[in-house]
Amino acid sequence: MKQGVKELLLKIALVLLPVAFFYGWIEIKAREIPNSYRLKKELIESQLDSIRILVLGSSNTYKAIDPALFSCRGFNLGNSSQSLYYDNRLCLQYIDRLPQLKAVIINFAFISLFFELNESPDGWRDYFYYHYYGIRHPELNLIDPRTFSYTALYSRIVLSDFIFHRLDTKKQTGDIQSSGWEKAPLLEDPTILSDPVGSARLKFHMTLINRRNLTRNINYLEELISKLKKRNIGVFLVTSPVCETYYKFVDPAMDRENHEIINTICRKYDLRYFDYFRDDRFSKEDFYDNDHLNWIGAEKFSKILDKDIVSNICQ
Repeated sequence: MKQGVKELLLKIALVLLPVAFFYGWIEIKAREIPNSYRLKKELIESQLDSIRILVLGSSNTYKAIDPALFSCRGFNLGNSSQSLYYDNRLCLQYIDRLPQLKAVIINFAFISLFFELNESPDGWRDYFYYHYYGIRHPELNLIDPRTFSYTALYSRIVLSDFIFHRLDTKKQTGDIQSSGWEKAPLLEDPTILSDPVGSARLKFHMTLINRRNLTRNINYLEELISKLKKRNIGVFLVTSPVCETYYKFVDPAMDRENHEIINTICRKYDLRYFDYFRDDRFSKEDFYDNDHLNWIGAEKFSKILDKDIVSNICQ
C-alpha cells in the first residue's frame, strides 16, 4: 500500500475514532434510560419467590389491577398494548421461576382476540420486549436499527434530556408501583368522558382489528392455558370495566362473537370467565379516560377481583 494511501486512511481513522467513541458512550447511556419494560422486569425478578398470582393483559390490565390489594402476593405483568403473544411468552418465560404461583389472571380488552402489537401504532414496543425480555416476535424486522441499538429506541429529545438530567422519570415510565400496577391519575378534563370522545376512541380501536389474527391469538391463549393447567396452576379469564361512553357504541355482533369464543375456551378447559365490561358498580368518577380506570376505580376493581377470585386461591 502506498504511503499516501496509508496516511489518508490514518487521517480518516483519527476523524472517525472520536465519533465512534461518542456513539459508544451514547449507546451505553441509552441502556440506563428508565422505561416500563426495564422497571417491571426488575420488579418481578425481585419477587419471584413470593408471587402467587400473576396478572396479564394490556393497558386495561396495567392500570386497572393492583395486586397489592389481593389477599396474597401478586404481580401485574401487563403493559400498554400488550398482545396475547406477549402474554403467552412472558408467562412461559417466568413460570418455572415462580415456585409459589397458584393462578394466572388473563384480562381481555375488547379487541384482544383480533389485535397484534406489530400492526399497531405502538409497534415500536416490540423492540423493547426484544431488548429487555429477549422475546422476539416472529415478524420483528431484524435489519431495523432498533433491533441492535438501544440508542435507536429513543428520540433525540429523550436521549438529550436523560444525558443532561432533565428527563422526568415518572413521565417516562408511568407511576408504576412495586406490584407492577400503574397508578393512573384522576380525570382532569370531564369532557373526555363524553359520547363523542368515547365513540371516537372505539372507532380507533376498531381500526386495529385484523381478523386474520384470531386463529393465532387463540393458539397463543390455548398453548398458555394448557401449560398452566399441566402445572396445576389456575387460570381465570377477565374483562375489566370500561365507561358507558365507550361500551354503548360497541357492535353487538362483535360483542357476541367475543363472548362465544371465550366461553368456548372456558368449556374446553373448564375455566371461569368474569365479565365486568359493563359493570354498573363503576361510574364516571372511576375512570381516567373512556376505557381505563383511574386509581380510585382500580382500587375498587382490585378488591372485587380479590373477593371473586383471589381470596379463594389464597386460603
